[in-house]
Amino acid sequence: GNKYGLKGCTVRTVTADEARECLKDKTVVMVGDSVMRFQYVSLASFLKNGVWPDEYEDLPKGFTGRAAKAAKGKRPRALLQALKPWPNWYKMATEHFAGTEWCDCYRPLSGWISSTMQRQLAENRYFYQESHNISLSLLTSYGSWKMHGHFPPPCYKGGQATGENPFVVRKGKGGDPKERCKGKSGLETMTRDSVAKARHQTTQDEWDAYWNTGLDWQGDMAWAVRHIVPRLKPDLLFMNWGIWGNYFKEIISEKYAEAVFSAAEEELCQKGVKCMWKKTTYAKHGPGDDAVRPPDESNMIELVKRYKWEVFDAATPTRETYSYTDAYHFTSHVYNELNKLLLNQLCPREGQRVTKKK
Repeated sequence: GNKYGLKGCTVRTVTADEARECLKDKTVVMVGDSVMRFQYVSLASFLKNGVWPDEYEDLPKGFTGRAAKAAKGKRPRALLQALKPWPNWYKMATEHFAGTEWCDCYRPLSGWISSTMQRQLAENRYFYQESHNISLSLLTSYGSWKMHGHFPPPCYKGGQATGENPFVVRKGKGGDPKERCKGKSGLETMTRDSVAKARHQTTQDEWDAYWNTGLDWQGDMAWAVRHIVPRLKPDLLFMNWGIWGNYFKEIISEKYAEAVFSAAEEELCQKGVKCMWKKTTYAKHGPGDDAVRPPDESNMIELVKRYKWEVFDAATPTRETYSYTDAYHFTSHVYNELNKLLLNQLCPREGQRVTKKK
């Protein structure tokens, strides 16, 4: 199998029981794009099942085995056709988590860089492990696009619930928002406990009704870090710019980078939250480009140095190791091994837990 062997470093094996004990009573919030998504999926699966997910398990339904292997190296236009069962993948993922996750997720099948995708793409995942009171959340950000999402019930937007599922609504049956929210604003309901209570397995009816509901919140990464993340009460903020911006040939401006870090510093880091920046895995990923390359996140790294954030370096160990390039997310071992390194960083000694907030 493929395993990291870092020169000059001793990497210990953190068992699932040790990881659960290390993260007991903790809240981890991840913010990033698809390379952060699959690190989240890998870690949540390990915490839930006690084993790392198998190779190719992170593929959409009906796209496994030889078909998956054959897809490695395909250019994006060809892969778009292969990835059309996104609704199936989201539903399959919630089946995998068996009611331990709320997937506030929707991906239109309109092309990767379409205006419809930009308006509608949403993926916020909230995993909760009741046995150890562990909350692991992912807020997905794609380059400079706005992030989208919903509040948990009873403020879930869009209308009157059909039957007992508050996530399946009838279009145009919204009623009074204050009545739905029991006098609270929607943002007030974005709490650690509320998103944990919202965990459930996504149904077909729910997926079909998703865009009948409209959106409850939207904003760029800086807005989400300032207004959404603090309400989840994280012990650890784990952020990453990712590879998506490469699709738009985006260079992160100093102004945008400063807005993101200022929001994190003012609302989280200066209040005792551990803030960690993840450098991006070298990726065989890009429009019409099979080259192995990293994104340009230099402005972010300058701020990491200024504010003295801890760094999780997923770039350097993968720079010269072809088997660790992220070939369109079809290499689960990349994320499994990165999470093994992350657990070494968070739980450096036997029995030691993540430092609590002051």
